[in-house]
Amino acid sequence: MNIRKMQIEDYDQVKEIQIEVNNLHIQGNPDNFVETDNPFAYDYFLSLIQDETAHNYVYEENGKILGVMLASEKPVSSVPFIRKRKIMDLNSICVKKGHQRKGIGKSLLGFLEKVAKEQNFDAITLNVWAFNKSAIKFYEKEGMVCTSLKYEKKLKK
Repeated sequence: MNIRKMQIEDYDQVKEIQIEVNNLHIQGNPDNFVETDNPFAYDYFLSLIQDETAHNYVYEENGKILGVMLASEKPVSSVPFIRKRKIMDLNSICVKKGHQRKGIGKSLLGFLEKVAKEQNFDAITLNVWAFNKSAIKFYEKEGMVCTSLKYEKKLKK
């Protein structure tokens, strides 16, 4: 088992996992997610690699990437009534089908927590889609708590 920074050479394996995740999102929230030939474009991947605020890691076993974690430093709020905190924003943890519920997500999140503590972050935040009950359960089990909710009212059919 090895957790390391995501690299350009990882694109094909990371893309495969991201396609699985996009399919999950299409099923769970078809109003927001659409099928596309490539939901994880190479240019977007490159921007993640080149982002100096990014903390993007892969979980690898025997040369195979089984998990991906995308996170970045969130800008400190300039709103005067919001407490200024150093926040690590977790965009996603994705684990390849057939390897879920084997501790890979837990290892990735634990790794990010260690990095965040070493770099004096105040908290790790994330957004999760309401339909993704297994992700919500996972994050709550790992000690995360809901601090806000986002609502939507559809206006068109």
